[in-house]
Amino acid sequence: MAETNPVTVLKKGSTKAAEKEKDENFTVVVGKKEIKVHKQVIMDASSAFTAMFESGMKECTENKMFIEEEDFSFEVVDAAVKLCYNCGDLSNLNLEDFLSLYRFSDKYEIKHIMNFVEEYLIKIPSPANVCQLIHFSKVFNASKLYQSSIDFLIKCSKDSTPVSGLDILDNDLLAIIFKSTFRPVVDTDI
Repeated sequence: MAETNPVTVLKKGSTKAAEKEKDENFTVVVGKKEIKVHKQVIMDASSAFTAMFESGMKECTENKMFIEEEDFSFEVVDAAVKLCYNCGDLSNLNLEDFLSLYRFSDKYEIKHIMNFVEEYLIKIPSPANVCQLIHFSKVFNASKLYQSSIDFLIKCSKDSTPVSGLDILDNDLLAIIFKSTFRPVVDTDI
């Protein structure tokens, strides 16, 4: 399956705050670039941001938050913010960006983006990325992605399709997958 990137508008999220407030009242700084947002929009999307704003942390009083580029790229943070506003052109994101978007959403507890990214990743397994998806989904406990990736890997095994990255999977999992490619013995002496 070819890796394609969706252009999407999410149905979940909040634009009510954007309609109520005239100006963005919070800045997310990634590297040297800034993203202006409405506090209420990101609070509606994220329990982590809600807790941060309600706790009186430095970010709340300064109305500014800094994110290291080593942690998340500007493009990923910008995509997450746009998805909180129910819109976002994700056509420029690659697989690594989607995995990073999931990590960002996991860190800041933005459930609707986590669900969206997981559903997207379920649709794009390939022999080149399936082991990466299995490893990622196991680390982040993305159970639907994990199961669909395992199913895809089993199919590759049954079809004798070469797969990249098997060395990142643990031996117990590989043994389970290997066993699943065999048909059970049926006792015909009944």
